[in-house]
Amino acid sequence: MIRHAMAKRNISIDYIISFIFSIALIVSMLVDAIIAKSEPYCSMNTDTLAYVQGTIEQTKNIEMKHQRSSGTTLCSVTLDAKVNGKWHKTKGSYGYGPDISENTGCSRAIQNAKVILLRQVAPEKLENQQRLECTDAKINHGFPGGRKLLDDTQILPWIEPEFYTKR
Repeated sequence: MIRHAMAKRNISIDYIISFIFSIALIVSMLVDAIIAKSEPYCSMNTDTLAYVQGTIEQTKNIEMKHQRSSGTTLCSVTLDAKVNGKWHKTKGSYGYGPDISENTGCSRAIQNAKVILLRQVAPEKLENQQRLECTDAKINHGFPGGRKLLDDTQILPWIEPEFYTKR
């Protein structure tokens, strides 16, 4: 009889201890979530825009070369362009696949050559924009498509202790 009462007492103490531990675990996870949610996460995003302040008045002597290799084509161009009354030589290239026509690929190569020339002979204006972006919780950072309250934490279902289910 005394043994049975002692065994029953040990079972209830073990059950109470595991129950208190489970409650403490859940409370600590909720407190962590509340604390994390109140801490903002901020990051600085920077964009630099470049404006070339020059005009190409005229182009001449445009030469194009095509090199084909493994399904891609490289169009290389050389040309003369007049900027601020002076003639300058420039070159550019553009690589493209089978889904782009030869005319389009070479037009882009000519555009690249013009941009290269303007960057060399014309003034360039740079505009730098910085934005401080904050979210309401640092644990939300890095999870596209939605917010995540608890990071990699799983709440396990309650499992009754083995000694309690056996009778």
